[in-house]
Amino acid sequence: MTLENVVWLIGAQAQNLLQTHASDAPAQFAMHWQPKLGANAALIATQLHLRQKASIKLPTWVAAGCLFHPEGYEQATAEATLQLKAQQRGDTAIDLTAGLGVDAWHLAKQFAQVIALERDPVRAALLRHNLARLSTPNVTIIETESMAWLYAYQGSRFDLIYIDPARRKGARAKAIALADMEPNLASAQSLLLQKASRVVVKLSPLFELAELPRVFTQLASVQVLSVSGECKEVVATLSPQAGYNGDVQAAMLLSGGPRFFSGPAGMPQQKLAHQGRYLYEPDVAFYKADLLGALQTSYSEHLAVYATGKAGFLLSDSLISDFPGRTFQVISALPYKPSTLLAYRKANQLDKANVTRRAFPLTVAELRKTLKLTEGGDDYLFFTETPAGLYCYHTRKVVSQRNP
Repeated sequence: MTLENVVWLIGAQAQNLLQTHASDAPAQFAMHWQPKLGANAALIATQLHLRQKASIKLPTWVAAGCLFHPEGYEQATAEATLQLKAQQRGDTAIDLTAGLGVDAWHLAKQFAQVIALERDPVRAALLRHNLARLSTPNVTIIETESMAWLYAYQGSRFDLIYIDPARRKGARAKAIALADMEPNLASAQSLLLQKASRVVVKLSPLFELAELPRVFTQLASVQVLSVSGECKEVVATLSPQAGYNGDVQAAMLLSGGPRFFSGPAGMPQQKLAHQGRYLYEPDVAFYKADLLGALQTSYSEHLAVYATGKAGFLLSDSLISDFPGRTFQVISALPYKPSTLLAYRKANQLDKANVTRRAFPLTVAELRKTLKLTEGGDDYLFFTETPAGLYCYHTRKVVSQRNP
């Protein structure tokens, strides 16, 4: 995409086409309109495709008629995730990696003035257009290389610096180490904290949490964010007065709304068992944050809640209301023996089932092949290692909870 493309997309003809053909199939639009519009037909088709994709991820932006950069869209923060981020308040904030601008837009609701730095002129032009569409006048966009600008900056300290580092060109496709990111935060944190009271860093959900205290010497807090059972990002906050105590917050958007749980990462699971009337699968944020032990302990005052094992599931004879994850009633708990399970499957007419495994040597695909199961239905099979060995739990979902 070029600046000329952006200028044309902002124009009346393109805007009218985008509005009139909002629900059209992008490929069919491109084919039909190419003789009339030439290369611009592909531009409109791309925007139609991105808007249709963004209707769930960024519904406010779609409703406002925003334009999307194909690459910037993929890394952009989803609106649902913004509900989970710790509230930040103050007078001034700066987004060092503006990109599409979702985070700058969010910061503008919490700070009097926001500066958004974006070195790519095309993305900066899109950002100006989009923020105008979103009626967000308190964001100043500067086209520049962020770290050079910050190094030269001599004004008052910002209340907050926000940064979402991008994968460095030439880095491995799945690289998640800070050294593979631009800017390199491991070497820049001293400068960042000279310029701001707080620094908030958005990281990939694949980033190893155990690395954070090592690479960030002034780590203050850690959040793991998940939406509808999918881990979305890790957020680290740095502060000059930091004294990280090892706690992690799991911030989850479940079907009943946002839920938050904080506790010490890596707490051992004290009570292990392989039997229980109910099986609980905590939200994915608990697994990522290593909070299974803390979650189990939080119920131990009032209920007997057992763990199947490290990184496994929870079991109890009591039904926990409003559990932060999925709850299942156990029909049968069976030692993992393929011949026994095949006989059980046949006797119970289990031709299909939903299969989940944790801390188990076989993959889901291998389990399906071994047990001759297809996907789907109302039955759920959980495979994990327990104190009594490898086990399979035949369950059905409990649907009377707020967060089924």
